[in-house]
Amino acid sequence: MLEWVRRETLLDTSINAVPVVILLVLDLLFLLVYPWERGTLSELFTHLLTLFPVVVLAFATYQVARAIERDAAE
Repeated sequence: MLEWVRRETLLDTSINAVPVVILLVLDLLFLLVYPWERGTLSELFTHLLTLFPVVVLAFATYQVARAIERDAAE
């Protein structure tokens, strides 16, 4: 399944791990230490605005890794 992953590709795409970790830590902090009332619309938007970029960045990183491997194979 992941036969296209090589060490060089992982090194090229690992730079995207930093913002993913930052966003996940922020979401975890908002989940654990939330100073406002629970269950509000603002809490939903807080999690949406931190988790949506994680999903988009993961998809973009996957596409970039595939493109790097495709170009290296040619």
